[in-house]
Amino acid sequence: MPRKRVEMTDGENGRCVARRDLGRLSVESVEAAWIQAAQAQNLRQGLADTAHRALSPRELSVFLLHGLAGLSYPATADALAVSVAACRTAWASAIRKLQTMYEGKETR
Repeated sequence: MPRKRVEMTDGENGRCVARRDLGRLSVESVEAAWIQAAQAQNLRQGLADTAHRALSPRELSVFLLHGLAGLSYPATADALAVSVAACRTAWASAIRKLQTMYEGKETR
């Protein structure tokens, strides 16, 4: 399928863009993606703030490394110098506490 030449607002006019990507280049879709990323960042920051207040130091460390940073259980356990079982236990406890806090806020 031939590529379509489109005018770009960044001054690189005439750039070839595949048809399947044209929808992603609209101003509205770029703004929507930016807003969505900002909302996700705010949500992560809110979760981190709540976690700092509600969790024990080990639970907080596991929550930040495994939950927010995306490390695996073994990598998180290595970083904290604990067993994988201890890491999983701390994760389960952290999630349970945060869910309880969230459910309490929803009912108010």
